[in-house]
Amino acid sequence: MRSTGKKTQNHSYLGNAYRFSPDWSRLQRSPSGNLRGCSNDEYREFMGLLKDKGVHLMMVLHHFANPTWFSNKGGWTSKESTEIFQKYAKQAVDAFGDLVDSWNTINERMLMLLMALSWVIFPRTITILFIT
Repeated sequence: MRSTGKKTQNHSYLGNAYRFSPDWSRLQRSPSGNLRGCSNDEYREFMGLLKDKGVHLMMVLHHFANPTWFSNKGGWTSKESTEIFQKYAKQAVDAFGDLVDSWNTINERMLMLLMALSWVIFPRTITILFIT
């Protein structure tokens, strides 16, 4: 489904469920920041359109992409990472909980670990996080 102003195109091939991940860096611009209103509104509009069609929504809070400010603070290796992500997750639940049916905190976390341990393409900081 795609919103084009007030018109909506129905893409029935989505089926009865939709799994998606909002862009964390778009929603939260800094570690201490609240979710941004305009991005929040865009996601809510999109989810509302799907809910109107009876679609079950599953939101994935982290899908392999970190905000630059998070990476600059050490990413997942930082002692603050858990607190930062917890704050983001709580804000997301507060902002979207009335529309989201199912939640997934971190997409394929074991795959992330395996790729970090065996491939050079993933950031080495992930490897350090799980080895230490």
